[in-house]
Amino acid sequence: MSIACLTLLIALTQKTEVTWTVTNLNPDGATSSSVLGASGKYLVGKADFSRNSGGAILWSVSPTLTWKDLTPPGAAAAVLNACHGENQFGTVIARGQREPHVGLWSGSADSFVDLHPESATLSDAAGMDGKTQVGMAKISGSFHASLWKGSAKSWVDLHPKSGAYVGSIANGVCEEIQVGTSDLRGRDKSTPHAGLWKGTAESWVDLNPRGAKESFGQGAGKNIQAGTAYYGTGGGRATIWRGTAASAVNLHPIAKELGGFSDCYGAWGNYQVGHVYFSEAFGKPTRKHASLWAGSAESWVDLSRFLPSVYRDSEAYAMSSDGKHVYVSGYAYRMATGRWEAVLWTQNIAGQ
Repeated sequence: MSIACLTLLIALTQKTEVTWTVTNLNPDGATSSSVLGASGKYLVGKADFSRNSGGAILWSVSPTLTWKDLTPPGAAAAVLNACHGENQFGTVIARGQREPHVGLWSGSADSFVDLHPESATLSDAAGMDGKTQVGMAKISGSFHASLWKGSAKSWVDLHPKSGAYVGSIANGVCEEIQVGTSDLRGRDKSTPHAGLWKGTAESWVDLNPRGAKESFGQGAGKNIQAGTAYYGTGGGRATIWRGTAASAVNLHPIAKELGGFSDCYGAWGNYQVGHVYFSEAFGKPTRKHASLWAGSAESWVDLSRFLPSVYRDSEAYAMSSDGKHVYVSGYAYRMATGRWEAVLWTQNIAGQ
């Protein structure tokens, strides 16, 4: 376990007060922005500018905060969904086209490499690790979970071969495990089930918990799968798994169990990030609260309480560390401007 993981784990398990510093990451001239992925000191996401419908943004938060737009020349819009080291993974829509293509960058706009499968009508990016990238490709009218290893020719169709599923998407990857959702075929409609793969369509494992009507796999960490499960008529419950449906752990804060809902989007080490959505008081509107967990409902940390009062709703999507700081990133809603803005929560590591 890294120093960053150990420091934060002690704070969470001992209920020690941890102070998080919040930084606004909204690029100059952007009407909205969000962070969707992180690795070390790098964050990736998107920002909307008046010139087009969105730019692929790469932030570096150490030693100083900088950002740059990686939207490729000739693109109408782009978004970065994930990063690892010096590489970025995302989606681009070329000018004059409507369908997106996935691709890889290496830190500059002109470094974009198109990974779009030849047989697909569109493709979309989701997650990456040091070796692979995952997302979705539309094949013969259906969405198919997809895996790449740095080139269009490396594309692997992960869609389950049993015929029981009508669509699928892979959202996260970590150390040869891909996490996502496949839609189970039903009489009247399909039902999403969280699950995992190990590099092939045949390796699909359904993670839908017992008693859950549906579930979604949304992130991958070392030996942990993160997502959301729905039970009865209630809202979603942030959930983690360790390889089997029976291993599901409900992360939804116990104090809020009778109301609201929660989603888990990502996993990093022993931690998970997402949001909890609940009514703060009788008669008041529901709010999204960016959230952090350490594997249990009891470990829940409400990150929204560290935000300046100018913000209302917030969501956390990614977590990383540069060895001196722990970072949680996502976005928050600024009430005065009526826009979502990328934000960063930072905690210093003891002794650094």
